[in-house]
Amino acid sequence: MKTNGKRKIVLLGVLAVLVSIYCIQVVVAGKNEVRIVSVKDEPDSIVIHSGNGTEVRLDKDGDAWVVGGEKYPASASAVQELCENIQSIKLLGTAARSAGDEEERYGLDAGNRIAVTAYKDGKEIQSLLIGKDTSTNRQCFVQLKTGSSVYLADGGLHSAFAVTVDDLRSKEVYSFDGSEISAVTLAKCNQGDWKSFTLKRSEAEETEEGLVTKKNWLLDGENTGTLDDDKVSSWVRMLSVLNASEWLDDGFSIAEENSDFSMTIFAKDKTVKLRGYEKDDETYLWCSEVPYCFKVASYVGTRFTKTLSDFSKDVEVD
Repeated sequence: MKTNGKRKIVLLGVLAVLVSIYCIQVVVAGKNEVRIVSVKDEPDSIVIHSGNGTEVRLDKDGDAWVVGGEKYPASASAVQELCENIQSIKLLGTAARSAGDEEERYGLDAGNRIAVTAYKDGKEIQSLLIGKDTSTNRQCFVQLKTGSSVYLADGGLHSAFAVTVDDLRSKEVYSFDGSEISAVTLAKCNQGDWKSFTLKRSEAEETEEGLVTKKNWLLDGENTGTLDDDKVSSWVRMLSVLNASEWLDDGFSIAEENSDFSMTIFAKDKTVKLRGYEKDDETYLWCSEVPYCFKVASYVGTRFTKTLSDFSKDVEVD
């Protein structure tokens, strides 16, 4: 009888422990229930306030986005990523009912947090404070405007929104179909002496059998020589797209007299002009397609400093 009594006590004890564990699991499950905080409308304006006091503003202008007070064209892909992050926020659980005196622990103190507000037609549709990312950069701590709780959110939102105006500016200088380029004039300066040459796409000749193009590219003007069509065509394709590696200050200028080279690209509906110089393994450029000067890496800059020998059948093109 005593043995049975002891067994009952042990069983009751085990049962009590199991019930306690179950209750804790229920509480924890309720506390960390995953939920999605989303907004239906896509924002047309996003304001980002960083802990260092800087503000970055993005606004939709027609079908495109602009960034900063100067309304620079913004990178469509970068803005799209920000919009997706703010339109749908996945909360993995509650880290604390309030940050209290532990704001720094979550990266929500005034010096480190990022405040993000999204608007649609002038109406606020989403607002949150973003704290630090976790060590894996796969989650972060956030606070919603609607409450004081600190949540663990999916994604490294702090890294995503720790951006500057330059980070969000579009780097595109121009882009068009390379087949539309009909001619290219390149000039180089050597101690004040400018020399130039023009490569012109040949027109199709009409024969009894129909239209035939004997050669893709010809030298135009006084220069003579035999061109390697494959080399020229490859080079022209590279000229059809140009992206800046870095935009220079708005007041920066490159005068013609300070340039070491210039180029004119004749395309179907436009004429693109460039000039610039090389410095410290970078190429500084001005282009008629944008109002700002910019830099590109030296290997990109070599596109604009070719010589006739680069297009000879006997010389490899870089």
